[in-house]
Amino acid sequence: MVKKRKAANVSRGHDEPQPRKRVRNRASQFALGKLHTSYSPDQKEAVVQMELDSLLDIKCSFLHSHLIDWFCGLYDKHSREFVIPGRGRISLNVPSIYRTLGLPLGTQPVVYAVDSKIEESLGPQLFPTLGSTPKRTKVFQILDEMKTGDDAFKQIWVMFVVSTVLSPTTSNHVSNMCYPVMGQIDNVKNLQWCKFVADQIHSKLSNGKFRQLCLLAL
Repeated sequence: MVKKRKAANVSRGHDEPQPRKRVRNRASQFALGKLHTSYSPDQKEAVVQMELDSLLDIKCSFLHSHLIDWFCGLYDKHSREFVIPGRGRISLNVPSIYRTLGLPLGTQPVVYAVDSKIEESLGPQLFPTLGSTPKRTKVFQILDEMKTGDDAFKQIWVMFVVSTVLSPTTSNHVSNMCYPVMGQIDNVKNLQWCKFVADQIHSKLSNGKFRQLCLLAL
């Protein structure tokens, strides 16, 4: 009987690129799309009032991860463009995000930062027993069970949208950096959402965080 040869143990050279560790993508446009099927007319109107109703039309349930990785790898952080060999360039800017997502252009910046005072004020009101940054699955459940389109719905919905689609992270909790926006919920339509998404994508791509960005915009 011929013995099978063992595979040679060839060590990688220092100059040979190491395979990128695959990071789980917590972005969930599918969850957002699933929620939309259960919204009441009052809740849909609340989203329209915030001028974020383009996000009510999400029908994509899966984004090809390998294709996304390849495309993200083409990004040139200096020119803020995706440079496609032999095909040209695609800019990452406010107009490109608007064409893709249709978010408000606004005139005021989106404040995405930790604000302890707002968090301590709104957190107990919105999530009495869950802490100020519940798991996304819990927030999904809360939204799914809500039937009114009041300020509480708007605040929790915006937090879920930002944490899962517009600026996702690898955490399975919603982000407390959403509280400043939630604290001015009546002003959401006046915020520069396209600039926010473009800047978030640029920052994360520049740091190699291919799975912590708004994949729908790509």
